Amino acid sequence: MIIRYRKEYRDGEGIPHPWRHSNIEEYYNDHLDDRYDKNDLGIGDRWNSWLGVYNLVKLNKMEHRIQCLRKQFPESILFNFSQTDFISEEEFYSDVDDFKWFTPKEYAVLESSAHSNSFKDRARTYPHIFVNHIPSLGYLWLEDQPLYIEPTSPEVEYDLRSLFSDYVGVHVRRYHGICYTDEDLTELTDELKEQYKNGAYYNESGSWRYVKDKDHFEYMNTFSNDQMFYVATDLDDKYYLSNWKKHFPDRIITDRDVYSKFMDILSSHHGRDFVNHNSRLIYQMIDFFALAYSKQIVAGRYDSSSVSSYAVAAKKFGNNHINEFVLSD
Repeated sequence: MIIRYRKEYRDGEGIPHPWRHSNIEEYYNDHLDDRYDKNDLGIGDRWNSWLGVYNLVKLNKMEHRIQCLRKQFPESILFNFSQTDFISEEEFYSDVDDFKWFTPKEYAVLESSAHSNSFKDRARTYPHIFVNHIPSLGYLWLEDQPLYIEPTSPEVEYDLRSLFSDYVGVHVRRYHGICYTDEDLTELTDELKEQYKNGAYYNESGSWRYVKDKDHFEYMNTFSNDQMFYVATDLDDKYYLSNWKKHFPDRIITDRDVYSKFMDILSSHHGRDFVNHNSRLIYQMIDFFALAYSKQIVAGRYDSSSVSSYAVAAKKFGNNHINEFVLSD
């Protein structure tokens, strides 16, 4: 018994066979495959959507195994997702037209905690189900919501915790998808301001706001004078690093500082060929593991915005905690 889940952008959500519509773009996060520069990796969003499907199975006592497109979850090679397999496009689409597709209404019934509904009983009898809905709940943000995603082995977790556990992880989400003002950019030179504006796409919704260096520094100054900080960020070094090292000399660590040790750890458990073949993806994941296994996670936000789902996913995965500093709008 199988549930196949295809993650969608908003315009494809709730469409029975979106791959038949040329105007519907398929969700595919290529940032983990194609480059070494920093990006918003979308891990929190993907993991929240997967949790929606997993909870659907768990809540309704279904015995179905979940199948997802491997290319939509490229990071899956580094994690164990409960009751889930990641398969090729050829396998995913081979017979999916014959699967029972849950309508938005049916999906909503299954997602509900109410149990007195005949469709819930009937759903358990469908051998093959297709789902492509965005969950209505932000499962990642529920305090009592387990993640059901684990490291590939206890040994990998032990070695990576040893690498990162002395650092306080500081998450700086401040490039693509950020709402900012000209005043926010006053810490940058005129040249860097223009480069930032031309490079980062602007998010007018205000879901994530630009948090300035000085606000991070004010909070970081509450730690002891010898505390080391690992900075996990989607920013290019030129937008922040020299200023941070100036304010905290010899106390700022980034992915470049731990790259060799991180690669050696994964090579010792997965083999050098695996690491070499997936080197771009693995490089992009250093920040995630650093936050997950750090002493604690620090993240800033405004009253009207939220902490990035990336940091929340890292917190859940590493059984860590986030210390938020909140700024007034």
